[in-house]
Amino acid sequence: MKKIKVFVNGLGRIGRIFVRQNINNQEIDFVGFNDPNISIDNFFYLLKHDSIYGNIEIDLKKKSKKEISVNGKVIKYSMERKVLDLNPKSDIFIDSSGVGSLNHILNIKKLTIEKKTKYSLITNDINDFPSIIFNINEANISLKKKVYTSSICDTLSAASIIDCIQKDYKILSGKIITLHPFLSYQKVTDSPEINYLKDAFVMGRSVINSLLPKSTSVVYSLNKIFSGINKKIDCMSFRVPTSIVSCGIMDLECDKILKKNNIIKILKDYSRNKKDFINLIEEPLSSIDYKKSPYAANIEVKWIFVRKNRVQFVYWYDNEWGYVNGINKIVKYFQDKL
Repeated sequence: MKKIKVFVNGLGRIGRIFVRQNINNQEIDFVGFNDPNISIDNFFYLLKHDSIYGNIEIDLKKKSKKEISVNGKVIKYSMERKVLDLNPKSDIFIDSSGVGSLNHILNIKKLTIEKKTKYSLITNDINDFPSIIFNINEANISLKKKVYTSSICDTLSAASIIDCIQKDYKILSGKIITLHPFLSYQKVTDSPEINYLKDAFVMGRSVINSLLPKSTSVVYSLNKIFSGINKKIDCMSFRVPTSIVSCGIMDLECDKILKKNNIIKILKDYSRNKKDFINLIEEPLSSIDYKKSPYAANIEVKWIFVRKNRVQFVYWYDNEWGYVNGINKIVKYFQDKL
Protein backbone atom coordinates (compact mmCIF):
# COMPACT_ATOMS: atom_id res chain seq x y z
CA MET A 1 0.00 0.00 0.00
CA LYS A 2 1.17 3.51 -0.83
CA LYS A 3 2.40 5.48 2.18
CA ILE A 4 0.49 8.59 3.17
CA LYS A 5 2.62 11.73 3.56
CA VAL A 6 1.81 13.51 6.82
CA PHE A 7 2.88 16.94 8.09
CA VAL A 8 2.23 17.70 11.77
CA ASN A 9 1.77 21.32 12.85
CA GLY A 10 1.76 21.65 16.63
CA LEU A 11 3.76 19.29 18.84
CA GLY A 12 1.87 19.59 22.10
CA ARG A 13 0.13 16.67 23.77
CA ILE A 14 -1.91 15.51 20.79
CA GLY A 15 0.76 16.16 18.17
CA ARG A 16 3.47 14.28 20.07
CA ILE A 17 1.21 11.33 20.89
CA PHE A 18 0.26 11.07 17.22
CA VAL A 19 3.98 10.94 16.39
CA ARG A 20 4.60 8.42 19.19
CA GLN A 21 1.86 6.11 17.99
CA ASN A 22 2.94 6.25 14.35
CA ILE A 23 6.71 6.65 14.40
CA ASN A 24 7.11 2.99 13.42
CA ASN A 25 4.01 2.83 11.24
CA GLN A 26 5.22 1.74 7.81
CA GLU A 27 2.15 3.25 6.14
CA ILE A 28 2.84 6.80 7.36
CA ASP A 29 5.62 8.92 5.90
CA PHE A 30 6.25 11.95 8.11
CA VAL A 31 7.44 14.78 5.87
CA GLY A 32 7.64 17.59 8.41
CA PHE A 33 7.05 18.85 11.94
CA ASN A 34 6.41 22.43 13.01
CA ASP A 35 6.00 24.12 16.36
CA PRO A 36 7.08 27.71 17.07
CA ASN A 37 7.47 27.00 20.77
CA ILE A 38 9.49 23.79 20.73
CA SER A 39 13.09 23.57 19.58
CA ILE A 40 14.49 20.44 17.95
CA ASP A 41 16.32 19.43 21.14
CA ASN A 42 13.23 20.04 23.25
CA PHE A 43 11.13 17.98 20.81
CA PHE A 44 13.58 15.09 21.10
CA TYR A 45 13.39 15.29 24.89
CA LEU A 46 9.59 15.48 25.12
CA LEU A 47 9.07 12.74 22.54
CA LYS A 48 11.37 10.34 24.39
CA HIS A 49 10.25 11.17 27.93
CA ASP A 50 6.57 11.50 28.75
CA SER A 51 5.29 11.97 32.30
CA ILE A 52 2.06 10.12 31.55
CA TYR A 53 2.97 7.40 29.06
CA GLY A 54 6.58 6.77 30.06
CA ASN A 55 9.83 6.65 28.09
CA ILE A 56 10.42 5.21 24.63
CA GLU A 57 13.56 4.25 22.78
CA ILE A 58 13.83 6.04 19.46
CA ASP A 59 16.71 6.94 17.16
CA LEU A 60 16.65 10.74 16.93
CA LYS A 61 19.41 12.89 15.44
CA LYS A 62 19.70 16.55 14.50
CA LYS A 63 20.94 16.77 10.92
CA SER A 64 20.84 20.59 10.71
CA LYS A 65 18.84 23.52 12.06
CA LYS A 66 15.95 22.51 9.81
CA GLU A 67 16.27 18.75 9.51
CA ILE A 68 16.07 15.82 11.89
CA SER A 69 16.57 12.10 11.48
CA VAL A 70 13.96 9.80 12.99
CA ASN A 71 14.86 6.10 12.79
CA GLY A 72 17.10 6.97 9.85
CA LYS A 73 14.42 8.98 7.97
CA VAL A 74 15.26 12.66 7.36
CA ILE A 75 12.32 14.95 8.19
CA LYS A 76 11.98 18.72 7.95
CA TYR A 77 11.66 20.58 11.25
CA SER A 78 10.57 24.20 11.57
CA MET A 79 9.46 26.75 14.15
CA GLU A 80 7.24 28.97 12.01
CA ARG A 81 4.44 30.94 13.69
CA LYS A 82 2.42 31.58 10.54
CA VAL A 83 0.79 28.63 8.80
CA LEU A 84 1.17 30.28 5.39
CA ASP A 85 4.94 30.31 5.87
CA LEU A 86 4.89 26.51 5.73
CA ASN A 87 5.19 24.43 2.59
CA PRO A 88 4.10 21.01 3.85
CA LYS A 89 3.86 19.18 0.46
CA SER A 90 1.84 16.42 2.07
CA ASP A 91 -1.22 14.28 1.59
CA ILE A 92 -2.59 15.34 4.94
CA PHE A 93 -1.74 18.35 7.09
CA ILE A 94 -2.58 17.70 10.74
CA ASP A 95 -3.06 20.88 12.71
CA SER A 96 -2.73 19.96 16.37
CA SER A 97 -1.60 23.44 17.39
CA GLY A 98 -4.76 24.11 19.39
CA VAL A 99 -4.96 27.59 17.86
CA GLY A 100 -8.56 28.49 17.16
CA SER A 101 -8.34 32.07 15.92
CA LEU A 102 -10.30 32.91 12.77
CA ASN A 103 -7.13 34.04 11.00
CA HIS A 104 -5.37 30.74 11.75
CA ILE A 105 -8.35 28.72 10.53
CA LEU A 106 -8.67 30.73 7.33
CA ASN A 107 -4.98 30.33 6.64
CA ILE A 108 -5.25 26.53 6.98
CA LYS A 109 -8.06 26.64 4.42
CA LYS A 110 -5.94 28.80 2.10
CA LEU A 111 -2.94 26.49 2.53
CA THR A 112 -5.07 23.54 1.49
CA ILE A 113 -6.76 25.30 -1.43
CA GLU A 114 -3.36 26.29 -2.79
CA LYS A 115 -2.67 22.52 -2.95
CA LYS A 116 0.35 22.54 -0.69
CA THR A 117 -1.45 19.65 0.98
CA LYS A 118 -4.34 17.51 -0.26
CA TYR A 119 -6.35 17.51 2.97
CA SER A 120 -6.14 19.26 6.32
CA LEU A 121 -7.35 17.77 9.59
CA ILE A 122 -7.78 20.05 12.60
CA THR A 123 -7.69 18.38 16.02
CA ASN A 124 -10.19 20.71 17.66
CA ASP A 125 -13.72 21.72 16.82
CA ILE A 126 -13.89 25.48 17.41
CA ASN A 127 -14.69 26.08 13.75
CA ASP A 128 -17.36 25.31 11.17
CA PHE A 129 -15.49 22.67 9.16
CA PRO A 130 -17.12 19.23 8.81
CA SER A 131 -16.17 16.73 11.50
CA ILE A 132 -15.30 13.11 10.86
CA ILE A 133 -15.75 10.38 13.44
CA PHE A 134 -14.72 7.19 11.76
CA ASN A 135 -17.23 4.36 12.19
CA ILE A 136 -20.09 6.86 12.46
CA ASN A 137 -20.29 9.45 9.70
CA GLU A 138 -17.42 8.95 7.24
CA ALA A 139 -19.77 7.31 4.73
CA ASN A 140 -21.81 10.54 4.62
CA ILE A 141 -18.79 12.70 3.76
CA SER A 142 -17.76 12.92 0.12
CA LEU A 143 -14.30 14.42 0.78
CA LYS A 144 -15.01 17.09 -1.84
CA LYS A 145 -14.13 19.63 0.82
CA LYS A 146 -10.49 19.76 1.78
CA VAL A 147 -10.51 20.79 5.46
CA TYR A 148 -12.04 18.65 8.22
CA THR A 149 -11.85 18.26 11.97
CA SER A 150 -11.39 15.16 14.10
CA SER A 151 -13.85 16.68 16.60
CA ILE A 152 -12.86 16.52 20.29
CA CYS A 153 -12.22 13.66 22.72
CA ASP A 154 -15.50 14.20 24.60
CA THR A 155 -17.50 14.05 21.39
CA LEU A 156 -15.70 10.96 20.09
CA SER A 157 -16.72 9.03 23.21
CA ALA A 158 -20.26 10.42 23.55
CA ALA A 159 -20.99 9.96 19.84
CA SER A 160 -20.27 6.23 20.03
CA ILE A 161 -22.96 5.77 22.70
CA ILE A 162 -25.51 8.03 21.01
CA ASP A 163 -24.97 6.33 17.66
CA CYS A 164 -25.51 2.93 19.27
CA ILE A 165 -28.69 3.90 21.15
CA GLN A 166 -30.19 5.78 18.18
CA LYS A 167 -30.15 2.63 16.08
CA ASP A 168 -32.90 1.15 18.30
CA TYR A 169 -34.48 4.10 20.11
CA LYS A 170 -35.35 7.73 19.49
CA ILE A 171 -33.63 10.07 21.95
CA LEU A 172 -36.07 12.63 23.35
CA SER A 173 -33.80 14.49 25.76
CA GLY A 174 -30.67 14.07 27.83
CA LYS A 175 -27.67 15.55 29.57
CA ILE A 176 -23.94 14.91 29.55
CA ILE A 177 -21.51 15.76 32.35
CA THR A 178 -17.81 15.23 31.74
CA LEU A 179 -15.00 15.03 34.29
CA HIS A 180 -11.97 16.12 32.30
CA PRO A 181 -8.30 16.17 33.37
CA PHE A 182 -6.57 19.53 33.54
CA LEU A 183 -4.93 20.97 30.44
CA SER A 184 -1.67 22.83 29.95
CA TYR A 185 -3.19 26.32 29.91
CA GLN A 186 -4.65 25.91 33.40
CA LYS A 187 -3.16 27.29 36.60
CA VAL A 188 -1.44 25.52 39.50
CA THR A 189 -2.21 28.42 41.87
CA ASP A 190 -5.08 30.92 41.84
CA SER A 191 -4.31 33.33 39.01
CA PRO A 192 -5.93 36.04 36.90
CA GLU A 193 -8.78 35.08 34.61
CA ILE A 194 -8.11 33.24 31.36
CA ASN A 195 -9.94 35.85 29.34
CA TYR A 196 -10.44 33.94 26.10
CA LEU A 197 -12.55 31.27 27.84
CA LYS A 198 -16.25 31.50 28.73
CA ASP A 199 -15.62 30.59 32.36
CA ALA A 200 -12.69 32.97 32.63
CA PHE A 201 -12.63 33.57 36.41
CA VAL A 202 -13.14 29.92 37.39
CA MET A 203 -10.52 28.73 34.89
CA GLY A 204 -8.03 31.02 36.61
CA ARG A 205 -8.40 29.08 39.84
CA SER A 206 -5.97 26.41 41.05
CA VAL A 207 -6.68 23.24 39.09
CA ILE A 208 -4.93 20.99 41.62
CA ASN A 209 -7.08 22.13 44.54
CA SER A 210 -10.61 22.15 43.14
CA LEU A 211 -13.10 20.69 40.74
CA LEU A 212 -13.70 23.55 38.32
CA PRO A 213 -17.16 23.74 36.71
CA LYS A 214 -17.08 24.95 33.13
CA SER A 215 -18.90 25.05 29.84
CA THR A 216 -18.12 22.44 27.21
CA SER A 217 -18.54 22.33 23.44
CA VAL A 218 -19.43 18.64 23.37
CA VAL A 219 -23.05 19.18 22.27
CA TYR A 220 -22.01 21.77 19.66
CA SER A 221 -19.62 19.17 18.26
CA LEU A 222 -22.17 16.36 18.52
CA ASN A 223 -24.60 18.44 16.49
CA LYS A 224 -22.16 18.36 13.55
CA ILE A 225 -22.46 14.57 13.64
CA PHE A 226 -26.14 14.21 14.62
CA SER A 227 -28.07 17.20 13.32
CA GLY A 228 -30.58 18.51 15.86
CA ILE A 229 -29.09 16.75 18.89
CA ASN A 230 -28.25 20.16 20.40
CA LYS A 231 -31.99 20.75 20.89
CA LYS A 232 -32.28 17.59 22.97
CA ILE A 233 -29.15 17.30 25.12
CA ASP A 234 -27.60 19.71 27.63
CA CYS A 235 -24.02 19.51 28.85
CA MET A 236 -21.46 20.82 31.31
CA SER A 237 -18.02 19.79 32.48
CA PHE A 238 -15.71 19.78 35.47
CA ARG A 239 -11.94 20.09 35.25
CA VAL A 240 -10.54 17.67 37.81
CA PRO A 241 -7.09 17.40 39.46
CA THR A 242 -5.90 14.37 37.48
CA SER A 243 -3.60 14.33 34.47
CA ILE A 244 -5.22 11.74 32.19
CA VAL A 245 -8.47 9.80 31.47
CA SER A 246 -11.84 11.51 31.30
CA CYS A 247 -15.17 10.30 32.60
CA GLY A 248 -18.57 10.95 31.07
CA ILE A 249 -21.98 10.61 32.71
CA MET A 250 -24.74 10.50 30.13
CA ASP A 251 -28.46 10.42 30.93
CA LEU A 252 -30.87 9.81 28.04
CA GLU A 253 -34.66 9.83 27.81
CA CYS A 254 -35.90 7.58 25.01
CA ASP A 255 -39.22 7.03 23.27
CA LYS A 256 -39.74 3.48 24.62
CA ILE A 257 -39.58 1.59 27.89
CA LEU A 258 -36.06 0.23 28.34
CA LYS A 259 -34.59 -2.88 29.91
CA LYS A 260 -30.99 -3.10 31.11
CA ASN A 261 -30.39 -6.53 29.56
CA ASN A 262 -31.50 -5.24 26.17
CA ILE A 263 -29.31 -2.14 26.46
CA ILE A 264 -26.30 -4.35 27.24
CA LYS A 265 -27.09 -6.58 24.27
CA ILE A 266 -27.31 -3.57 21.95
CA LEU A 267 -23.94 -2.30 23.21
CA LYS A 268 -22.30 -5.71 22.78
CA ASP A 269 -23.62 -6.10 19.24
CA TYR A 270 -22.44 -2.60 18.38
CA SER A 271 -18.98 -3.18 19.83
CA ARG A 272 -18.52 -6.39 17.81
CA ASN A 273 -19.24 -4.53 14.58
CA LYS A 274 -16.99 -1.54 15.27
CA LYS A 275 -13.43 -2.28 16.38
CA ASP A 276 -11.90 -0.19 19.18
CA PHE A 277 -15.06 1.82 19.68
CA ILE A 278 -17.16 0.67 22.63
CA ASN A 279 -15.80 -1.57 25.37
CA LEU A 280 -18.05 -3.01 28.11
CA ILE A 281 -16.36 -3.30 31.51
CA GLU A 282 -17.59 -5.74 34.17
CA GLU A 283 -14.77 -5.49 36.73
CA PRO A 284 -14.30 -2.68 39.26
CA LEU A 285 -11.75 -0.22 37.90
CA SER A 286 -10.65 3.36 38.53
CA SER A 287 -9.82 6.06 36.02
CA ILE A 288 -6.07 5.35 35.77
CA ASP A 289 -6.82 1.78 34.65
CA TYR A 290 -8.06 3.22 31.36
CA LYS A 291 -4.77 4.94 30.54
CA LYS A 292 -3.75 4.03 26.97
CA SER A 293 -7.16 2.55 26.27
CA PRO A 294 -7.75 2.67 22.49
CA TYR A 295 -11.55 2.71 22.87
CA ALA A 296 -13.76 5.71 22.29
CA ALA A 297 -15.81 4.72 25.35
CA ASN A 298 -15.29 2.15 28.11
CA ILE A 299 -18.74 1.65 29.64
CA GLU A 300 -19.05 0.18 33.13
CA VAL A 301 -21.95 -2.28 33.20
CA LYS A 302 -22.42 -1.78 36.95
CA TRP A 303 -23.26 1.88 36.44
CA ILE A 304 -25.80 1.42 33.66
CA PHE A 305 -29.05 2.49 35.34
CA VAL A 306 -32.40 2.00 33.63
CA ARG A 307 -35.68 3.44 34.91
CA LYS A 308 -38.70 3.26 32.61
CA ASN A 309 -37.64 5.12 29.45
CA ARG A 310 -34.42 6.61 30.89
CA VAL A 311 -30.92 5.18 30.85
CA GLN A 312 -27.71 6.46 32.44
CA PHE A 313 -24.18 5.51 31.43
CA VAL A 314 -20.85 6.06 33.15
CA TYR A 315 -18.03 5.76 30.64
CA TRP A 316 -14.28 6.36 30.58
CA TYR A 317 -11.89 7.40 27.81
CA ASP A 318 -8.24 8.28 27.54
CA ASN A 319 -8.64 11.86 26.35
CA GLU A 320 -5.22 11.78 24.66
CA TRP A 321 -4.31 8.23 23.63
CA GLY A 322 -7.86 7.15 22.79
CA TYR A 323 -8.57 10.40 20.95
CA VAL A 324 -5.42 10.02 18.84
CA ASN A 325 -6.51 6.48 18.04
CA GLY A 326 -9.59 8.08 16.48
CA ILE A 327 -7.36 10.42 14.47
CA ASN A 328 -5.40 7.41 13.22
CA LYS A 329 -8.61 5.93 11.82
CA ILE A 330 -9.35 9.15 9.92
CA VAL A 331 -5.82 9.26 8.49
CA LYS A 332 -6.22 5.66 7.33
CA TYR A 333 -9.56 6.61 5.77
CA PHE A 334 -7.89 9.45 3.84
CA GLN A 335 -5.13 7.05 2.79
CA ASP A 336 -7.66 4.61 1.34
CA LYS A 337 -9.32 7.44 -0.62
CA LEU A 338 -6.16 8.93 -2.14
